Amino acid sequence: MDEKWDEELLPGIKRREIYNFYLQPDIEQKILNDIMGRDVIVKQVFRPGKTVLRRHPFKNSPERIRITKSWEDPNDPNDYLYWISRRATELHRTTGDETDELIFDIDPGEKVSLNSVKAVVKSLKKMLDNQPSIIDTEIRYSGGRGFYVISKMKNKMPVNEARQLAKDFIAGVDIAHPDVTVYSSGLPPRPNEIKIDLAPMKRGGSIRALYSLNSDTGRISMPVNNIDSFNPEDADFRNFKNNLQEVVKFR
Repeated sequence: MDEKWDEELLPGIKRREIYNFYLQPDIEQKILNDIMGRDVIVKQVFRPGKTVLRRHPFKNSPERIRITKSWEDPNDPNDYLYWISRRATELHRTTGDETDELIFDIDPGEKVSLNSVKAVVKSLKKMLDNQPSIIDTEIRYSGGRGFYVISKMKNKMPVNEARQLAKDFIAGVDIAHPDVTVYSSGLPPRPNEIKIDLAPMKRGGSIRALYSLNSDTGRISMPVNNIDSFNPEDADFRNFKNNLQEVVKFR
């Protein structure tokens, strides 16, 4: 790869490393499983400090980005390879008009301890596990300070109804933290606050896709099987990049 592929797009992370990461077969497949059939938001970094967040494949295009294939046509915006070749650093999956998921974005303020955040996540998951309308609930690390709690429901419903159902569920949870607030907007939490954000549960609302990089922290959004033992440092990109296989450059 030429010199432009060795430039740092993020602190300590080269463009080539991001490209290779996203094209590792197991990582690619997990991301595709998470975003297929959904509108996608792509974050591109063209140089440090110059970031573009794209919902549309082209400027002034009414179409949304929707990745439907991979490794078929690197010049087609519907192809995963198109975006990975064009400085994509993050991929976000969005919610449509209907959903069979409840998505809780647990977002703590800067002074909240990790153990306090984990306690809230566990309380929420315990409540959701006991709901007869829910098939399964998973926990994901967001790549930042918080977590996503995602419940799969038995049936689809309009997204506004699902968001209200999520609010009703939260109202019945005994959460072990003195300052927990439920929001449905993108407002940041106060320093000592834990925000349960329902903004992903609206038309076009989004969360990072599974195994997407967080451009701000250099960490990966990933599944959490045991939240008690989970350490966010385990999701640092540097833990992944030393084991990356080199992928042939298409452009």
